[in-house]
Amino acid sequence: MRNLVVILFIFLTTSCTDIQTAEKPDDFYGDQKMADILTDLYLIDGSMSNNRSAFTKLKTLPTDYIYDKYNTDSVTYRENFLYYADRVEEYQQVLEIVEQNLEVVKDSVEARQQRVNKRITTPAEPTEIIKDPDNQ
Repeated sequence: MRNLVVILFIFLTTSCTDIQTAEKPDDFYGDQKMADILTDLYLIDGSMSNNRSAFTKLKTLPTDYIYDKYNTDSVTYRENFLYYADRVEEYQQVLEIVEQNLEVVKDSVEARQQRVNKRITTPAEPTEIIKDPDNQ
């Protein structure tokens, strides 16, 4: 029994050492570009969850829009995503940039909403009627 445990332990430790990580893609995105792509994907995903009917009326897929915007394709995006996913520290840095980007968007939306709410709740100033002196 003891030998079986030792053999099993050796087998498990040697089999886990040959884990391959994704290589750096030929068309590598830097941290900022990857963060920008993920930010847009998260924004689209959030928008779709709130208003799916608006997205079903579109003639294009939201991901196609992202690929066009960043001049990339699904294969290159996937290669970059897997590269970052295999490197936790780098991926964490990208996600911190994404979080900052989303905070900027959130602050912008909140500021705009406050301006709209202010216009709705603020009574309009009475306007003065200016009479044309020639038409009296």
